[in-house]
Amino acid sequence: MNYTQTKLAQQAVDDWNKQYGIGEPVLVKKDLGEVIQTTTRSKAQVLPSGQAVIWLVGITGCYDLARVAPIKQNHPIDPALGTADFLNTLANPPYQETQS
Repeated sequence: MNYTQTKLAQQAVDDWNKQYGIGEPVLVKKDLGEVIQTTTRSKAQVLPSGQAVIWLVGITGCYDLARVAPIKQNHPIDPALGTADFLNTLANPPYQETQS
C-alpha cells in the first residue's frame, strides 16, 4: 500500500472506532461471498501492511473493514441477501479493498 492508501485506511479505522464499539452487531461478506451476521470483538485497526481490519466473533483472523457493515437497529436483516446499506457500503468502500 502506498502512503495515500494507508492514510485512507487510518481514516476509515478512526471513523469506525468513533461510531462503533466492541460488541457491535455487523454483517460481514466472507471470502466466498456469503454474508453472515456476527459481532465485533475488537476495535478496528490498521495492520503494518496498511490494511484496515477488525476481528469478529466466530471468525478466525481478521477481516478487511471494507467487508464489514454495522447493522442498524430496527432494520430488517436477511443475511442471505445482506441489507441495502451493507451492499452500498461494499460498492462504495471508504478506501480500496486490498487483495491478501
